[in-house]
Amino acid sequence: MNSSDREIANLKEQDKSFLEINQKAFKELLTFVDFADDKLSIAFAEINFAQDRDLLIENLIEHPSCKDIQFEILDLSDPNLRFVRDELVAALKNIKIASDKKLILLITGLEKSIGILDEYPDVLVNLNFVRDDLSKTAPYPIIFFLPEYALTRLAKYAPDFWAWGRKVFSFKTIKRDFNKSLENTSFFNREIDNLELSEKKERIDLLLRLLSEYSFSKKYNPPELVNLYNQLGVAYYAMAKYLQAEDYHKKSLKIAREIGDYSGEADALSNLGNAYYSLGEYHKAIDFQEQSLKIMQRIEDFNGQAACLTNLGTIYNSLGKHRQAISFFQESLILQLQIKDNAWKANSLIGLGNAYECLKQHKRATIFFKQSLEIAQKTGNYNLQALSLNALGNSYNSLKEYQQAINFHQQSLEIAKKAAFTTEEARAYMGLGNAYECLEEHQQAICFHQQSLEIAQKINDLNGQAYSLNNIGNAYYSLGEYQQAINFHQQSLKIQQQIGDRRGEAIAWFNLGNGLDCIDEKLKAKLAYENALKFYKAIGLKQDVEECDRAIQELENNDSKSD
Repeated sequence: MNSSDREIANLKEQDKSFLEINQKAFKELLTFVDFADDKLSIAFAEINFAQDRDLLIENLIEHPSCKDIQFEILDLSDPNLRFVRDELVAALKNIKIASDKKLILLITGLEKSIGILDEYPDVLVNLNFVRDDLSKTAPYPIIFFLPEYALTRLAKYAPDFWAWGRKVFSFKTIKRDFNKSLENTSFFNREIDNLELSEKKERIDLLLRLLSEYSFSKKYNPPELVNLYNQLGVAYYAMAKYLQAEDYHKKSLKIAREIGDYSGEADALSNLGNAYYSLGEYHKAIDFQEQSLKIMQRIEDFNGQAACLTNLGTIYNSLGKHRQAISFFQESLILQLQIKDNAWKANSLIGLGNAYECLKQHKRATIFFKQSLEIAQKTGNYNLQALSLNALGNSYNSLKEYQQAINFHQQSLEIAKKAAFTTEEARAYMGLGNAYECLEEHQQAICFHQQSLEIAQKINDLNGQAYSLNNIGNAYYSLGEYQQAINFHQQSLKIQQQIGDRRGEAIAWFNLGNGLDCIDEKLKAKLAYENALKFYKAIGLKQDVEECDRAIQELENNDSKSD
């Protein structure tokens, strides 16, 4: 038997196993089908995977007791679907209903429009609203086939519809190999930051389905569950859903500690540190990265150690403690020289360059960025090439060599586009916008920042959106169009508040204060500066605190002069 034959045999065996473990639920579904009248009645088949759903439908249609039933399968998998009733009415017009058979509608794919994140799903709002009208416009039994998480959202967001005809038939999923499920999904081999929004949602969708399997059996390997929670945390992090990411990484950490999985524990701690960093809780982030580093050192995971050291360097750099940041990046770099990991070596060099940038040692920073670029070019790592070129562009911008900066950002943009690195493409547009802003070509700057914003929206990079909006606001401020500037800073603030980025929120408040001051809204400007000050103090950013104090003092002095 060749490998293809074995795969077919394994699939048939899995089909058989699925039907065997779900005999009771299948019989109950058959009973619903048998007793359903020629009027609207609703049932839900809770089933987590498409292949199991298709097998279930096939066996339902072919079952001897259903020979007098006309089943019609309606695929409602449009992610932008809003009006289920309209889809049903349109479909019924095209169905030739047999006079001697009972019609039952089988609905698949609705989970796509129900969604997986926090947004209130339009399709469920409408479904809840039109539930009474369905008995007139679609007077037939309907079975919705949905995964567990979609049913949970349906119950939450369409409670009236849910309570009205709640008959749920739960089908267990046979045990699957979690890692194989991921390997067989092509986008799991791609960097999640570079995935489009729909693909990110698809990844979370698969992970939630896999997680649902664990609710049916306690026999699965706990390390797999540690990995699954970790993957979910990473996926939600990429969606800028930092609180959800925190929740899943905490679950991963709890199980890893219970089973003594030191590697899983270290990964969870480091990922929690990343989540807290993005939430602007820098001291908490340091604590978790240090805990992770200790475990990485104990189990001699050198790559993990390098990652923690680089993360710590990034956090200290954000706190304005650039010398400490340099120390961490140097330590990481020394480690990389020992284990010869070129990718992390390049990352450490970029970290060092960023720290020297913050110290205004721009020429020294360019040396590290060029070393990183050289490694990236030698190893053919296009992502790192784009990252290094953008960093060089930023450095030359600080050196006021704006044409050089533009050249580097354009090179980065070309590589990012060719290799489909959307995050670096957005950064390149942002860098170009900053360079043209320094050249006082504000309209050109706005054009590039708008392109950066569009990409960030496409991939749902909320941080990228917030900073692009901030940059557009700054450009309009430079043009003297203060109300426009205020509008963009307010949009940026709203996103920063949504994701919980305290530093980003502080920046938005400060820029709002500048705009409000210029349109003579002194009280609102002062409030904005005070809000910025509150966040900067909480984070511990001394220079920014001093800048806020100066802005407030200047505002008060001007007020007293006018009096």
